[in-house]
Amino acid sequence: MLKLANSRVLGNNLMNLFDNDYSINFDGVDAYMNLDGLEGDLDEDEGTVSLWVRMDTETATTRLFSVITDANNQLELLWIGANDYLRIKYKAGGSSKSLNSAASGQPKGVTPDGSTWYHIAATWSKSADQIEIYVNGSGTGSPTTSLGDWAGALDKTYLGAKADASPSGFYDGLIDEVAVYNTALTEVQI
Repeated sequence: MLKLANSRVLGNNLMNLFDNDYSINFDGVDAYMNLDGLEGDLDEDEGTVSLWVRMDTETATTRLFSVITDANNQLELLWIGANDYLRIKYKAGGSSKSLNSAASGQPKGVTPDGSTWYHIAATWSKSADQIEIYVNGSGTGSPTTSLGDWAGALDKTYLGAKADASPSGFYDGLIDEVAVYNTALTEVQI
């Protein structure tokens, strides 16, 4: 289920991607979900993406969630397979900031074994000037600051790949209970 903060549900007509009618199954080769229309519900200055993931063995850099305006304005939730950690990347006005789930000596928190489910959430807030990433409800404790100013309207939003003219960085595993909010949730709310 893809449910937005305003209770709008997307993806009901994409049953061929669903595993057991519940989770979205991505093959890591070319499967992704284009969330056309979601751009109007997203706020590039503040928001949260929350999802449950069960990763198959990942060795590459893949995208769980990706939003793009152009090369200088992007938001991505990535899995960095070579180092086994998650990353939120917020690039606005050409200024790129990122935060890893393994920041500040925190445990990586995720092991892609094909059987364990993890709750992942990423928040961004221009007004609070920070991005944060949460694994199973715990943040890194060291949010990144000094975010740039977003320029332009959101163009593409993808689940399971990089939002670009030619999608790439395909995710391999299951994704479930995706929620997108137009506010940065706190650790207690997550």
